[in-house]
Amino acid sequence: MPTLSLTATPTTLIEAEQTLLTLNFNLDEPPPAEGIIVTLSSDMINSLGEFDVFATQFSGAQIVSVSDNTDGFTLRLTEQTASISLPVFTDNEEEGSETITFTVEAGVGLTLDPDASSVAITLQDIADSTPTPTPVESFYDEAVDGDISGDRNAPTILELEEGVNSLTG
Repeated sequence: MPTLSLTATPTTLIEAEQTLLTLNFNLDEPPPAEGIIVTLSSDMINSLGEFDVFATQFSGAQIVSVSDNTDGFTLRLTEQTASISLPVFTDNEEEGSETITFTVEAGVGLTLDPDASSVAITLQDIADSTPTPTPVESFYDEAVDGDISGDRNAPTILELEEGVNSLTG
């Protein structure tokens, strides 16, 4: 019985760049002449809507069906090494970062590699969805801090009393 492993490249997709996701299906031995049926599901309803499915390219695999809630699909693997390439769909919506995990479901006549039966794909609107924080500047103020020296590394501190004070050393 063949063992199947699943990998993906790249695992971070950028909508603005229409990154191409390639899902790789590798069998440890050639499939039988009729092929092997493999079902891939995800943890997100309508996850296939995140991809331009009309531009999908298949190599060594044929599509059999798509799940009713479009969270996965079933393939017939006809070669020992098969792949599907799907470009991420640019939806022009600011969604931030999303992660979809695709998992191969156990099937008849197939053993799954326990270390390579799922892949997590991160979708980002732009290359860096995380805003870069603005560095905090020092707000050192001699008058507020009671320093009259002009040298923040060696301040001269005057003890001030309530009321009006003369700032002389």
